[in-house]
Amino acid sequence: MIRNTDLLRRAGKIEGMLTDREMLLLRSLAKNGPGKGAIVEIGSYKGKSTACLALGTKEAKREKVFAVDWHKGWKNAVKGGTFGEFSENMKKLGVEDYVMPVVMKSEDAAVIWRKKNAPIRLLWIDGSHDYKDVRKDFVLWNRFLVEGGIVAFHDSFWEGPYRVVNEYLLKSGRFSCAGMVDYIAFAVKSKADAKERNRNRRMLLLRSLLKYPMRAEHLHPAFINRIIKNRLLSGFRSEKF
Repeated sequence: MIRNTDLLRRAGKIEGMLTDREMLLLRSLAKNGPGKGAIVEIGSYKGKSTACLALGTKEAKREKVFAVDWHKGWKNAVKGGTFGEFSENMKKLGVEDYVMPVVMKSEDAAVIWRKKNAPIRLLWIDGSHDYKDVRKDFVLWNRFLVEGGIVAFHDSFWEGPYRVVNEYLLKSGRFSCAGMVDYIAFAVKSKADAKERNRNRRMLLLRSLLKYPMRAEHLHPAFINRIIKNRLLSGFRSEKF
C-alpha cells in the first residue's frame, strides 16, 4: 500500500500544478472509483496527474491510464515538446506498464477511440482551458463514460472549465454526487433525482459566490474548502484529502 506521504513525495517532484489534496484525490479516484473501463486523461504535460492516477490504479491492479496529450504545449508553445520528460517520469516511478501515452490532440484521439468504442470509468480533463476546447473535450469523450463513471475537471474556476462544469454537470440533470476538492470539480454520471438537483443548485450558488468578484487565480484552496464541505462518494471516505 502506498502511503499518502509516499505519493506526495514521489509524484510531487514532477513539474505541474496540483495541490497535495488534489494529488490524493486523483489517486483515490483511480484506485477506488466505481465502474469498469479505462482511465482517460486529457492533458498530461510532464505527468504529475498521470503519476497520481497510475499509482492508484497500479495499487489496485486495475485498468491502464490512457494519457492524451500532443506534448507541444498550448498553441505549440513548448520547444522540443514534453514527451521525453513525461516518459522519463513514468519510468522513474515504475508505472510505465500502467500508462498508455496517446501522443496526439484530444479530438484526433477521440476519433480512434470511437472506432474501439471502449468504455471509460474515469475521465480527467485538464487540457486547454478555453471554453470551446473544454467543451469539445467533454462532448467528445463523455459519450464513452460508463453510467456510474466519474468525470473530473481541473482549474474549475477558470472561465472555460467553470462554464462547462456548470452547464454540463450541474444544470443538465445527467450528473449527481457533485463535489469539489480544491480546484477540482467532479461528478458521477447518473441521473440526478430531486435531492441531487437541489444539491447541484446549491453547488452552482457556491461556485458563483467563490468566483466573483474575485479572479479564479486569486482563490486559495484553503478559502474554498472553508466554504464548500467536500462530500466524497462512500467508496472514497476512507481516504484523507
